[in-house]
Amino acid sequence: SHKKARELYYKMDALWQNVKSIDEYIKDAFSNHFDLIIENANSQVDRVKGTFDKFKDKGLDLKKKYKELFVKKDNKELEKEKIEAEAAAAAAKAEEEKEALEQEVGIFGSIWNGITWPFRTFWDFITSFWS
Repeated sequence: SHKKARELYYKMDALWQNVKSIDEYIKDAFSNHFDLIIENANSQVDRVKGTFDKFKDKGLDLKKKYKELFVKKDNKELEKEKIEAEAAAAAAKAEEEKEALEQEVGIFGSIWNGITWPFRTFWDFITSFWS
């Protein structure tokens, strides 16, 4: 019983010494290393900021140019999507009109619609810019 207690005591003491040594490592060596990494990162950030300031002093504002480029790109994409949506709507409308006309007229009407359809589609596309 005393032997088991003594063994448990020594095991607990060894574990406690391991915990203390890990704590010491984290507080000293690891902390110092981590501080060096943070210091290096901060110096790199300061260097980049200094470079941006030099460009700005020379008249080149990179933040402004970046925003201008992406705003133009976003506007172009929105315009393209708008045009595609209008074209799809015009095509759907033309198809509906074609189907309605084919139902109303006979074979001669279908032939006439086939001949005039490209012109109507082109005209609808042109007039869609003003509506």
